[in-house]
Amino acid sequence: MRKDTILIIDDDPSICQFIARVCTKSGYEPLVVEDRAEFVGMVKNQKLLLVITDLQMPEFDGIEFMRLLAETRTDVPVVILSGFDPRVLHTAEAFARSVGLTVIDALRKPLSIGDLKTVLDVAENQSTPWPERELAAGIEKSEFTLFYQPKVSFQAEDYGRVVGFEGLARWQHPKRGLVMPDNFISLAEATGQIDALTDGLMDCGLRELNRWTNDGRDFSLALNLSPTMLDDSSLADRILKKVKEASVDPVRLTFEVTESGAMADPSKTMEILTRMRLKGFELSIDDFGTGYSSLVQLYDLPFSELKIDRSFVADIESQDDANVIVRTLIDLAHNLSLQACAEGVETQAEWRRLEEFGCDRMQGYLFGRPMPAEDIPTWLEAWPGRCGEMSRTASPSPDNGGRSASNGRAT
Repeated sequence: MRKDTILIIDDDPSICQFIARVCTKSGYEPLVVEDRAEFVGMVKNQKLLLVITDLQMPEFDGIEFMRLLAETRTDVPVVILSGFDPRVLHTAEAFARSVGLTVIDALRKPLSIGDLKTVLDVAENQSTPWPERELAAGIEKSEFTLFYQPKVSFQAEDYGRVVGFEGLARWQHPKRGLVMPDNFISLAEATGQIDALTDGLMDCGLRELNRWTNDGRDFSLALNLSPTMLDDSSLADRILKKVKEASVDPVRLTFEVTESGAMADPSKTMEILTRMRLKGFELSIDDFGTGYSSLVQLYDLPFSELKIDRSFVADIESQDDANVIVRTLIDLAHNLSLQACAEGVETQAEWRRLEEFGCDRMQGYLFGRPMPAEDIPTWLEAWPGRCGEMSRTASPSPDNGGRSASNGRAT
């Protein structure tokens, strides 16, 4: 059996036929299973690229299938389908991740051909082996770069101003084209190359910061820190040395740390992050609300920004619970003298609701997609007009005329 086999689990024959047809036309071999025994046998004996499973079926639901998959093997990614309540879909995705499965996407029915082709492409990219030596060669040849996504302020004193960018890792592979970080970060961490990779990316970012300075722009830059780097007591000194050599003010750099990364070794993390703050760097807790010890981390660690995860932002218009959580997280950030930044903002409805809640900063496709450095000047020229157009079409908040009130904290 070929490696590019797609396992499909759904009790609706028309959906199975639709998925199978798209898989076949895309060059994959679809296999449809209808019962538990057949599923277990295929998972044990077949080489699979992807499992696509519905959640709601008469005898065995998708949760049970995913539990069986996790008990048998966790190297096969899954796509979850459902026409059920979005909250159930979200919980099912969280369950799958909690048992060690990789979830490419959780899609609501009805499906589109575009949705399916996208997840198939992602599965294909994730299955492609990346030899350690190829990664090392790419680092040595400076094939890795940053794409920049704008962060926009919606505080009253600088409403609509671009305050900085988040730098997102990309691999400009000479043969495979642009490679996304999901395909190389884990390998870099597992093979001990994450420090070298991060150093190279930081050099890219520092060069861009200097260009912005020369252009009269005081943008900040946010970079992600791998959790595996938070056990090195020399980290703060090494980064400060590099920043000084580039003649960049440390306050213009923000380092983003995920919740799970911060809790890997709390005492060591506390030491390292506190030293980084003492040296002038800003710190952001990323994907906030998706981990398990959020309040402990906010209490013990010197963060200056709280980033609200896209999973909450996406549901604030449709789910009352997400609405409450986002408002609470923004209030929590403000009460702890932190900036609140929402990520993954894609619609004007999301933006208006976040603005109503007083969210300080936002980033997402609504404002700008991640872009190479050479595209930033063109985007900046168009941004004032784009921002004005958004403001004119927005519904003003009854409390503040559509603009969030200043909370008096420094950026």
